Amino acid sequence: CMYAFKAFSCTTPRFQFHRLFRSSSKQFAPIRRCISRPITTNPATAAGIPSIAYTLSSTTTKHQPQVQFNSKLASIEYQQAMISSESDQKKFKFTEETNIIKPVLDDRKYKFLELDNKLQVLLISDPKSDKSAASMDVGIGHFSDPSELPGLAHFCEHMLFLGTKKYPEEATYKDFLAKHAGSSNAYTGKENTNYFFDVKSENFDEALDIFAQFFIGPLFSEDATSRELNAVDSENSKNLQSDMWRGFQLLKMTANPLHPFHKFGTGNRKTLDEIPSSNGIKVREALLDFHDKFYSANIMKLTVLTTSDLDVATKIILKSFSQVANKDVVRPKGNADGELVFTKKQLGKQYKIVPVRDMRVLKIIWPLPPVHLKYRIKAEGFWSHLLGHEGEGSVFNFLKEKGWANSLSAGTFHEALDFNLYGCQIALTVEGENHTDEILEYIYEYLAMAKESGVKKWIYEELAAKNKMTFRFLEKTKPINYVSSLSSNMQKEFIPKEVLMVNYIYDNFDEKVIAKVLSMLTPDNMNVYLTSQSYKKECDLEEPWYKSNYCVEDLDRKFITKLQQISHKTKDLAYPDPNIFMPTKFDINDSTDKEIAANQPVTLIDNDL
Repeated sequence: CMYAFKAFSCTTPRFQFHRLFRSSSKQFAPIRRCISRPITTNPATAAGIPSIAYTLSSTTTKHQPQVQFNSKLASIEYQQAMISSESDQKKFKFTEETNIIKPVLDDRKYKFLELDNKLQVLLISDPKSDKSAASMDVGIGHFSDPSELPGLAHFCEHMLFLGTKKYPEEATYKDFLAKHAGSSNAYTGKENTNYFFDVKSENFDEALDIFAQFFIGPLFSEDATSRELNAVDSENSKNLQSDMWRGFQLLKMTANPLHPFHKFGTGNRKTLDEIPSSNGIKVREALLDFHDKFYSANIMKLTVLTTSDLDVATKIILKSFSQVANKDVVRPKGNADGELVFTKKQLGKQYKIVPVRDMRVLKIIWPLPPVHLKYRIKAEGFWSHLLGHEGEGSVFNFLKEKGWANSLSAGTFHEALDFNLYGCQIALTVEGENHTDEILEYIYEYLAMAKESGVKKWIYEELAAKNKMTFRFLEKTKPINYVSSLSSNMQKEFIPKEVLMVNYIYDNFDEKVIAKVLSMLTPDNMNVYLTSQSYKKECDLEEPWYKSNYCVEDLDRKFITKLQQISHKTKDLAYPDPNIFMPTKFDINDSTDKEIAANQPVTLIDNDL
């Protein structure tokens, strides 16, 4: 098991990490047998999200997306064109000819379908695969934990594997996979829980049926509940000395206490046994209630990779997953009361944190609206590319020349349906630790330069070309990793044919939207987190779950004003130059032999000398 959280996205000239898995985002609008009706998304959507009209033809199965902007609600509408009668409409279904865009090296076949219980499925046929794999992503995570039972969603994830009505033996799943060269895992995120496994292809059908029963009839037996509590507590214990986990929980602690991001999501013996028992709460009953309330087919996304052809795979899916109950659950969206993840009360702070390892880190957090949902624009990706740049003119190059920084990452640290925590993180040198205020000043001077220079379309086009090239030449990944990332991706909003490439799309340059993100990266909308063992003497506060020592103070008002008034003066801080070597055309030259011959050198002398 993995209790998971979203690490930051880092964009540099060499790397761009937009996590493909466990990315909690808005519910992926369904394709339900191309019924001619609009299917809308959850209502609490940030203004200005792209609204996409998507036309499907039953005769050609061609797709014609039309991108528009809706100031109130993001929605994906699916309409079926050229259908002459209701009976024809009912007969229409997807085949492998769904025009799903894929990398040039990808020889697999894909198919979308939705079962009568509204379970959405992505089927992948790969006869060359050495294993088959499947993943179910449930659109619920630890944000939905009851306040009196921190870690319940994570505990539910553990318990789901331990016996079902059809396969009551606790070890059935584990033993079957072990016997047939399989493996499995799961993770609980903020707003989703992801289950996945792989196995030898000849044993896949049976394994898939065992897997399906987790979502149909889990037992949650008394004995298993008591024993598995030890596993959850052990998992939490092993993370207590991890700086990654300690830092994540401390960040959560600094957020608005009324927002679910503030919760302790892993859970341990105290939160799932000792405290509930003292309050008369029966945890097993709470598990059953949680599963019954939230585990609904309409917020589940299934991805299956098999060596069978798509028609055979469809029959297997129908047989195994049609019984998953649909309760028409409305997927929770952050805080139902509309609380911000960080309010003014929680901002304008500087935290000093004592790590376990010897490390020196400066981190800035800017809370933003869920701008990442504008996936065709990717405004936050634009600024990640520039803030995370390492070449001449970049913040990192400037700080490295001064001997203050070893690395720099910028982008989305954590995201959810109602927020985006954007940030910049710098690994400091020993000398750099003595210049944190100056480093902040240079970062804001770079942002001032960006405001003065404006949003450059050529930078966006270069970023788009880089991502397009990256997607074009993607190689196959392990089946188990592939299905897990895709099932998580299916919780997002996008045109179905773009399910594989949604993280690589930069095709809607919008100067105003991109500039708006920049305008929110301000000193009065930030927190600063400094991590170093040199703070041991002054940090006397203790985070309750991981026992991290820290101290906090308000950022000096004069310093904030200074950062607000900074203008661009340092010539070494500038946009990168255009990359003249960025390829954009990959077509094979089909010139005639005569044209090629005409451009060849002519032999003037050919002798033994």
